[in-house]
Amino acid sequence: MPSLNSRFLFLGDCPEELADQWGGLNLKSLNGANDQLIPEKIDVIISNLHCLQEKNFESHFQNWKTHNPHLQLIGVIDKGLAFDQVHQLNKKFDFQKLLDSYQDPQIETFLLQSLSQSQELNQVEQ
Repeated sequence: MPSLNSRFLFLGDCPEELADQWGGLNLKSLNGANDQLIPEKIDVIISNLHCLQEKNFESHFQNWKTHNPHLQLIGVIDKGLAFDQVHQLNKKFDFQKLLDSYQDPQIETFLLQSLSQSQELNQVEQ
Protein backbone atom coordinates (compact mmCIF):
# COMPACT_ATOMS: atom_id res chain seq x y z
CA MET A 1 0.00 0.00 0.00
CA PRO A 2 2.86 2.49 -0.53
CA SER A 3 0.72 4.86 -2.61
CA LEU A 4 -1.36 5.65 0.47
CA ASN A 5 1.57 6.95 2.49
CA SER A 6 1.52 10.04 4.69
CA ARG A 7 -2.24 9.86 5.24
CA PHE A 8 -1.87 7.81 8.43
CA LEU A 9 -0.65 8.56 11.92
CA PHE A 10 0.13 5.51 14.05
CA LEU A 11 0.39 6.28 17.78
CA GLY A 12 1.52 4.10 20.63
CA ASP A 13 2.73 0.52 20.45
CA CYS A 14 1.90 -0.07 16.82
CA PRO A 15 4.04 -2.76 15.19
CA GLU A 16 6.61 -1.09 12.95
CA GLU A 17 5.78 -3.51 10.13
CA LEU A 18 2.19 -2.24 10.02
CA ALA A 19 3.19 1.43 9.90
CA ASP A 20 5.88 0.68 7.31
CA GLN A 21 3.42 -1.24 5.16
CA TRP A 22 0.96 1.67 5.15
CA GLY A 23 3.65 4.35 4.94
CA GLY A 24 2.38 6.49 7.80
CA LEU A 25 4.12 8.32 10.57
CA ASN A 26 4.70 6.00 13.55
CA LEU A 27 5.14 7.69 16.95
CA LYS A 28 5.30 6.12 20.40
CA SER A 29 3.94 9.35 21.91
CA LEU A 30 3.01 12.88 20.91
CA ASN A 31 5.55 14.40 23.30
CA GLY A 32 7.92 16.59 21.29
CA ALA A 33 6.41 15.59 17.96
CA ASN A 34 4.88 18.93 16.92
CA ASP A 35 7.26 19.59 14.02
CA GLN A 36 6.55 16.17 12.44
CA LEU A 37 2.77 16.57 12.42
CA ILE A 38 1.19 18.25 9.42
CA PRO A 39 -2.58 18.26 10.06
CA GLU A 40 -3.55 18.59 6.40
CA LYS A 41 -1.82 15.28 5.66
CA ILE A 42 -3.60 13.19 8.26
CA ASP A 43 -6.77 11.34 7.28
CA VAL A 44 -6.61 8.42 9.71
CA ILE A 45 -5.19 8.07 13.20
CA ILE A 46 -4.80 4.64 14.74
CA SER A 47 -3.82 4.70 18.37
CA ASN A 48 -3.90 2.67 21.52
CA LEU A 49 -6.24 4.31 24.01
CA HIS A 50 -3.43 5.05 26.45
CA CYS A 51 -2.03 7.65 24.02
CA LEU A 52 -5.42 9.34 23.79
CA GLN A 53 -5.19 9.99 27.52
CA GLU A 54 -1.95 12.00 27.14
CA LYS A 55 -2.53 15.60 28.16
CA ASN A 56 -1.67 17.03 24.74
CA PHE A 57 -3.65 14.59 22.57
CA GLU A 58 -6.97 16.40 22.81
CA SER A 59 -5.53 19.76 21.68
CA HIS A 60 -3.70 18.08 18.78
CA PHE A 61 -6.86 16.19 17.83
CA GLN A 62 -8.97 19.38 17.81
CA ASN A 63 -6.34 21.08 15.64
CA TRP A 64 -6.32 18.16 13.21
CA LYS A 65 -10.13 18.14 13.08
CA THR A 66 -10.07 21.85 12.22
CA HIS A 67 -7.89 21.07 9.19
CA ASN A 68 -9.72 17.86 8.33
CA PRO A 69 -13.24 17.66 9.80
CA HIS A 70 -13.57 14.11 8.48
CA LEU A 71 -10.48 12.77 10.22
CA GLN A 72 -11.05 9.15 11.19
CA LEU A 73 -9.88 7.71 14.51
CA ILE A 74 -9.33 4.00 15.09
CA GLY A 75 -8.78 3.05 18.72
CA VAL A 76 -6.90 0.02 19.95
CA ILE A 77 -8.01 -1.04 23.43
CA ASP A 78 -5.20 -1.47 25.95
CA LYS A 79 -5.30 -4.58 28.11
CA GLY A 80 -6.64 -3.78 31.56
CA LEU A 81 -8.50 -0.64 30.51
CA ALA A 82 -11.88 -0.52 32.22
CA PHE A 83 -15.03 -0.48 30.10
CA ASP A 84 -16.12 2.88 31.53
CA GLN A 85 -12.79 4.42 30.44
CA VAL A 86 -13.26 3.06 26.93
CA HIS A 87 -16.82 4.40 26.91
CA GLN A 88 -15.71 7.88 28.06
CA LEU A 89 -12.97 8.03 25.41
CA ASN A 90 -15.44 6.94 22.73
CA LYS A 91 -17.86 9.68 23.78
CA LYS A 92 -15.06 12.24 23.67
CA PHE A 93 -13.41 11.21 20.38
CA ASP A 94 -16.11 9.24 18.50
CA PHE A 95 -14.04 6.33 17.16
CA GLN A 96 -14.60 5.11 13.62
CA LYS A 97 -13.59 1.64 14.82
CA LEU A 98 -12.41 0.03 18.05
CA LEU A 99 -10.03 -2.93 17.92
CA ASP A 100 -8.88 -5.35 20.59
CA SER A 101 -5.31 -5.34 19.26
CA TYR A 102 -3.07 -4.33 16.39
CA GLN A 103 -3.20 -7.98 15.31
CA ASP A 104 -6.92 -7.81 14.51
CA PRO A 105 -7.42 -9.72 11.23
CA GLN A 106 -9.52 -6.88 9.81
CA ILE A 107 -7.14 -4.03 10.65
CA GLU A 108 -6.09 -3.47 7.04
CA THR A 109 -9.71 -3.42 5.89
CA PHE A 110 -10.54 -0.86 8.59
CA LEU A 111 -7.56 1.33 7.63
CA LEU A 112 -8.60 1.33 3.98
CA GLN A 113 -12.29 1.97 4.79
CA SER A 114 -11.39 4.84 7.13
CA LEU A 115 -9.08 6.44 4.57
CA SER A 116 -11.74 6.14 1.86
CA GLN A 117 -14.42 7.61 4.09
CA SER A 118 -12.29 10.58 5.10
CA GLN A 119 -11.29 11.37 1.53
CA GLU A 120 -14.79 10.91 0.11
CA LEU A 121 -16.36 13.17 2.72
CA ASN A 122 -13.72 15.82 2.11
CA GLN A 123 -14.37 15.69 -1.64
CA VAL A 124 -18.12 16.07 -1.15
CA GLU A 125 -17.50 19.25 0.86
CA GLN A 126 -15.31 20.84 -1.80
